[in-house]
Amino acid sequence: MHDWAKARLTEILSSQADQPAQLEQQLSEIWTHLERARIGLNSLTLHLPEDWATELGEQLWQDLGNSIRWLDELFRDGKEPPDDLMWPPLATWLKEFDRWLSKPHTVKQSQQHLAPQEALVQPFFDPIQQRLRVLWLDQQHFELRDLPEDCALQTHWHREETNSVIANWAEILKALRNTNEIVPEAWEQVMASQPVNLFADTLQHWAKADSLQQLTVIFPAPLGQLPWETLAALEPLLVREVSLAHWLKQRTASSKSDKPIWITYDPSGEKHGMIKESQWVAQHFNTTSEATPSVFQALYHFANSRQIHLSTHGEFYEHSPIRSYLSLGKGRRLPLWTLNAIQTPANFVLLSACESNLTGQNSEGLLTLTPIGIGPTILAAFARTVIGTLWVYNGVAALCFSDHFYQIADKNPELPWHHIAAQARQQLRQMSIVELDELQKCLLEKLGEDLCDDQIESRYHKAKLFESKQPFEALYYWGGFIVAGEVRRES
Repeated sequence: MHDWAKARLTEILSSQADQPAQLEQQLSEIWTHLERARIGLNSLTLHLPEDWATELGEQLWQDLGNSIRWLDELFRDGKEPPDDLMWPPLATWLKEFDRWLSKPHTVKQSQQHLAPQEALVQPFFDPIQQRLRVLWLDQQHFELRDLPEDCALQTHWHREETNSVIANWAEILKALRNTNEIVPEAWEQVMASQPVNLFADTLQHWAKADSLQQLTVIFPAPLGQLPWETLAALEPLLVREVSLAHWLKQRTASSKSDKPIWITYDPSGEKHGMIKESQWVAQHFNTTSEATPSVFQALYHFANSRQIHLSTHGEFYEHSPIRSYLSLGKGRRLPLWTLNAIQTPANFVLLSACESNLTGQNSEGLLTLTPIGIGPTILAAFARTVIGTLWVYNGVAALCFSDHFYQIADKNPELPWHHIAAQARQQLRQMSIVELDELQKCLLEKLGEDLCDDQIESRYHKAKLFESKQPFEALYYWGGFIVAGEVRRES
């Protein structure tokens, strides 16, 4: 499916549209095939007619026989088939396959559901020009926009290019995974690089020119792993999405579940603060947290809960994202593929787990990579909003982020989720060692002592030893929690 969409996009972009009507048709086809390339998020579920195999089989055999006879006649006359003619059995197959797939929402349908000050933005890599381009939709415009040269060329981003943005970022994440070492300067250098900032500034400039307050962006997978929300140009504007289907569904959908919040944790993560965080969140909501649910219990809660908070381990397999999982305790795993089996009505899911909102880093090619990962799959199951992390996260920082997040949400009931997350990141970044000490005392008083306290003390003493007033000031600690999906809050 991905390769078909990629081939069609290549054909579309290589054709020249001279008339306005032709250009609009070309843009609509780009729109359609970008979405078709993301079809993997919906697990390729097709509802086929009962007689599909018989009817299609007969037509394919007929096409095959006709094409063999036709080719035989051509070759006997010393001729060759024209280059622009598709092989008839393939044409039949693609026509039927296209008919079975759900139709992507049209530009006009999407414009009707755009907020007055919102744009829907789809960056993608043009295989003809070998550069990053942007498909842009707001209530006044539908157009293909070009970025400045210093951030558009594919060589600035391709992982195979030495010193590209993605190559440098991949090295940081690899070192973090293998050695658990944090090099703050390296993180900040990537996010301060010219291609990153020029891309962000250009989006901000376009938004400002049209008086927009929200950019809903569907990133291709390599770009989706960067914490764009940490940049001042995009922090108040950027909202992430994974597909047009999810975006449009959440414009009109509301939760059908009346069940309260479900909070669960993996007990093996005690020293990382998972038990303490889940208990702290449960106390905030005046409820209880659950340890070590079975896979079936977890799926039941996903299918029936209005709000979900998971404090657990997460692992993302960059070479095979479908193997990614969340841990449930006692060796139980909730694999990404099982989440495709259910639909969740949850308004809000917070995944306090490593790499839980990460999308494909090392997928092949750069054209229209499917943003597949744990959080995106939960969104594809029609959760309204998912907050998760982009890398292997520090447990104490995750606990403190959750504490800030829910307090800000309570005090600001009208504030959208991405602004709450931005404030929580900033509060975590600016948190002092005195505030960390006070939080630990409060946790000890209300929840008792466990292995997490050693980690909190360690972070406290390291910050004090290096004369830092903020124990979480490095980007690694505060920048990784990001919001995807709908950001407007229901009452």
